[in-house]
Amino acid sequence: MIEEYFSKATYVRVENSAVALAQIAAAWYGNPSKHLTLVGVTGTNGKTTVATLLYNMVRAMGHSAGLLSTVANYVNDERYPTTHTTLDPILLNEFLRKMVDAGCEYAFMEVSS
Repeated sequence: MIEEYFSKATYVRVENSAVALAQIAAAWYGNPSKHLTLVGVTGTNGKTTVATLLYNMVRAMGHSAGLLSTVANYVNDERYPTTHTTLDPILLNEFLRKMVDAGCEYAFMEVSS
């Protein structure tokens, strides 16, 4: 039965589906990370604090920026609730695209190590 289904469907076999999803999501949203200065904050403690401080400092200096953290996501002054500790590739690229479209120069992110 499965052979019959696949004989009628077009599919692409990839070596690593997680990598493929990330590449497809980036391409779908126009590779937004290429249009931003990305800053990733990693470590055991203090990621949210450091990323938020950097975001606020850059904004105070007159630059447009976005923040992706475990507390909240921001595109300039617009706040979006956080639904996941780590964004999946689709949501990540969606937020990065929102930042690019809003004229952001910088994106500050908490990243897991």
